[in-house]
Amino acid sequence: MEERTERVFKGLGDFIDGYEYHYPNEINENNVHNIKGILSSEGKDIYCIAFGAEF
Repeated sequence: MEERTERVFKGLGDFIDGYEYHYPNEINENNVHNIKGILSSEGKDIYCIAFGAEF
């Protein structure tokens, strides 16, 4: 998910202020700090964490 976040951020960063992730599949305790680090480098944030179904 970190690689996807970086790719989206680089392509759409100027157009999007915040990003939505689904817990626990896309964001969880293991990657939240890395994702926040990627987004905060340019003042972006996580605006929503939706609960997702376990697959």
